[in-house]
Amino acid sequence: MGFYNSTILVIEDSKAVRIMLSQYIKKIGFTKIIESETGQEGIQKFNELVEIEITPIVFVGYHLPDMSAAEIIPNILSKMPITKIILETSKDRHEESVRSLFSLGISHYMPKPLRFENMKEVISTIKEEFELDETSGVETESDRIKEHLKAVHRTTITRISQNCGLPTKQVLTYLQKLKSKGDVMQMNPIREILCSNCNSVNTSTIFSCPKCTSSNFSETRLIEHYDCGSVHPDKMFKDDICPQCQKEIKAIGVDYRIMSNLFICKDCEERFPNPEIDLNCIKCGNKFTFFDGKWIDSPTFMWMKEPLESKNMNEEITNQEIINTISNLSQ
Repeated sequence: MGFYNSTILVIEDSKAVRIMLSQYIKKIGFTKIIESETGQEGIQKFNELVEIEITPIVFVGYHLPDMSAAEIIPNILSKMPITKIILETSKDRHEESVRSLFSLGISHYMPKPLRFENMKEVISTIKEEFELDETSGVETESDRIKEHLKAVHRTTITRISQNCGLPTKQVLTYLQKLKSKGDVMQMNPIREILCSNCNSVNTSTIFSCPKCTSSNFSETRLIEHYDCGSVHPDKMFKDDICPQCQKEIKAIGVDYRIMSNLFICKDCEERFPNPEIDLNCIKCGNKFTFFDGKWIDSPTFMWMKEPLESKNMNEEITNQEIINTISNLSQ
């Protein structure tokens, strides 16, 4: 099948963006274009195409009304890992939220507002990859691992295996070859948590009120006023006036002190020092706790071929960040 006979699936909620994308895609030479304005509809249409042995090139928006790209991408790649996914977003590609999507498996990035020249460049790259796959299929899997590493710079073997759809042993064998050539460096293993249902490493964190489980809460600080002994959230001290005795608070450590942070639920008005923390599997939707998940020590590798910027090093988000979040909340 010729490259320009490929089916294009556009998952984007903005009608204006869908129209512009379709115009650009047709101008380049594609004729088979399918559009979806929600994540669920896009996943359904993708699955229907795969069932009839068609793997489309997918354009996906960063955030749709029902799902985010971080939820859509694993659903697509779990069904067909070789799918080319282009993220279109107004966010900078160096932002952490965008970099994390490369770790999930997106192939390319296209900035908004959309430009035809950017579209041509992305499609040209995908065409080269398509032709390479056609002529040297044996290299496809190793190229997939290499491109994943180059995109995220540092990641674990578990994430490479799952996001590239390859057995762990095969990934490790290839990484050892890259290590011997000095292309990658092996680092200390990282503790990662897997979904208790499907063993996926791609999870998101859910913070909620311990009483009503709502995620609609705000954070504030508690202030103790020494003169009257009252303790209230800082937002109640309007113009630095104590809500109980109506005296002005003047100097921290002299007539008042700031106590620990406090969270207030906007739905049930419950006050609590720390929110409940659960995990949600992006792949299967399973909600589970840290105690229910499966913990593993996963070897970590860093791509060394190109120089890395210390401030913007494109590191993959791991569950270690979630652990750090819990530690900070409990302090």
